[in-house]
Amino acid sequence: MSNKIKRRQFGQLAAGSLTATLLADLSGKVLAQNQERVWGVSLLNSSEVEDLENIAPGLELVETNVNPGGIPLPTTIPPQAVENIGDRLPSRPQAFFLPPYSRVTAITTLTDGTGTLVIATYSQTKNKHPNKLVLISDKKNKDKIKVKAKKIKDFDNPHQTIESFVSYPDDPNLLLCIVGHKGVPPFIWKFLNLRNNKILPDLPPFPPINHRMANLCLAPNGRDIFATETGPEGPILISFNLQNKSQITGKVIINRLNPLSFDSEPAVNDALSLTFSANGKLYALATDTQENSNGLYEVELRTPNNLGRLREIKKLKVEKLTIST
Repeated sequence: MSNKIKRRQFGQLAAGSLTATLLADLSGKVLAQNQERVWGVSLLNSSEVEDLENIAPGLELVETNVNPGGIPLPTTIPPQAVENIGDRLPSRPQAFFLPPYSRVTAITTLTDGTGTLVIATYSQTKNKHPNKLVLISDKKNKDKIKVKAKKIKDFDNPHQTIESFVSYPDDPNLLLCIVGHKGVPPFIWKFLNLRNNKILPDLPPFPPINHRMANLCLAPNGRDIFATETGPEGPILISFNLQNKSQITGKVIINRLNPLSFDSEPAVNDALSLTFSANGKLYALATDTQENSNGLYEVELRTPNNLGRLREIKKLKVEKLTIST
């Protein structure tokens, strides 16, 4: 018998060990899960927003739960003027003009205990490409919901876009980001400082990104981060721990676990979001290509042979989602 372990088998072994670690860390967190809600977000029509540099487009915030019968409850978040309107973004004329448009690129929950949602939007105008943050707190009370919008500054070039982010475990005021070029490769790792809304110049200690990466989410143990990577073989589930670094390069080691799949068929398209519940279950927002509809799925982590398999819970018409109290 060969002593060599195939990459998929190694991924399954790594996932089994990681799952055991996650479960061991989750004692006492079942009560927190009962208070959790799924928060989805979609972009409203932004054609009426003329100043896309200084006004964040309107959003629809949808509240639901992980139960199949949970009814989605929508809340409209109107366009918001940014607080740092005096910060001017650099201009770079385009070779050809495309109509202005906006999209939601990421959503996460801060780990500072406030349950604040942080949403990233990207807009394209004639000469500028503003990335903005929308922070939503007190979200359970529609009459007292608080919304702030801010421009993100100091990208390496004006065409860069935030494609995913997650709270950095060592500092709740930092977001670990995957940054692309108008949504496409090359992708790089960056830190976003929430204190001043700036992209930091120093790169996090990660290896280069050779394929598309997306869907960063923090496990409830506060140490492990999951995401997806899409290469020639399709989307696969990956994980890493910021303390687990190569002794040779000093870079964080990325574990490639298993392809995402629907039943026994490999997923063709990447997931739209990943998020953890307090009891260690991993959920995804993914598209059913046969029905051309988005849905909430549970991602199998506990059974190595089925690792990465998506089980549909219910249809959910949102563009990104996260779980928060």
